[in-house]
Amino acid sequence: MSNESSYTLAHAQIDAYQVGDQISVGPFGPIYDAVNVGTGAHVWLYALSAPDDQPLSPERLKHAMSSLRGLDNPHLIQIDGYGRLEERDISYVAYSAQGLTPLKGGGSWLSSGGALQGGSEAMMCVRRWSAELLGALQALHAKRATHLALSMEALWLNAEGRLVVSHLGLATAFKRRVSSLTSGGGLLDDPLLQARAPYVSPEEVKGRLTQPVADLYAVACLLCEWLTGAPPFSAPTPSELLSQQLSLPPSESHTLSALPEPLHAFFLTALNKEPRGRISTAGEFLEAFHGALDGAL
Repeated sequence: MSNESSYTLAHAQIDAYQVGDQISVGPFGPIYDAVNVGTGAHVWLYALSAPDDQPLSPERLKHAMSSLRGLDNPHLIQIDGYGRLEERDISYVAYSAQGLTPLKGGGSWLSSGGALQGGSEAMMCVRRWSAELLGALQALHAKRATHLALSMEALWLNAEGRLVVSHLGLATAFKRRVSSLTSGGGLLDDPLLQARAPYVSPEEVKGRLTQPVADLYAVACLLCEWLTGAPPFSAPTPSELLSQQLSLPPSESHTLSALPEPLHAFFLTALNKEPRGRISTAGEFLEAFHGALDGAL
């Protein structure tokens, strides 16, 4: 990735945006608190950092963002604007951030054993959040778009406590390459994948053309984390974790093995290494998950 200090935007005027402090670093680069001077809207401005071998062209960014126009779903974050600063060789995307707080702060049970140990209120959150997340993806997939950047860091709660999905269009803006670091090939060295390794589908690691089922694989990883406090696979390094996503069967996951049988069976299907062996649509996925919840409780 590019050196962060070489392209800091803190306290700069960027087109229509007055940038404030850097608030985080995401898989695509630093994230800044900012205000749209013209509208007064509070936004998060993502400065997009492309690895040297994965250049981000203005055309790709425009295509990725314009393909999302017309999306009107309360659980998908709104794109406020995007652009490029040629003099700094920086692209950016600004998302509406009004009233949003990190999902990670949505319940203490998320970091202390998950909803299965958190009681009925925690399980109600999982049921509601899963419906909101999958409803958002259903709207996205209906536009023939995929997210491909789902993680806990991409999920937020609005002022009413409803889930909102961010990072829209970012993964598709970057042109990926296929390397062959292992005997089976793959992208184990890809920094964009390493940054969200707990949620990456096997076909993404292989560098294959991805379909909506890749998003649903990530949702399964998130649901496991919500229920148990941990994603289904873990490893000391991101590259080792990507290797597990590529080849470790879900039946060998210690996290999944502790789940009640209906949920365990659901995750074995949802985390199938072959896309054709998974549930193929967001609507069917939600129905199957809620059925497994009902069977387990």
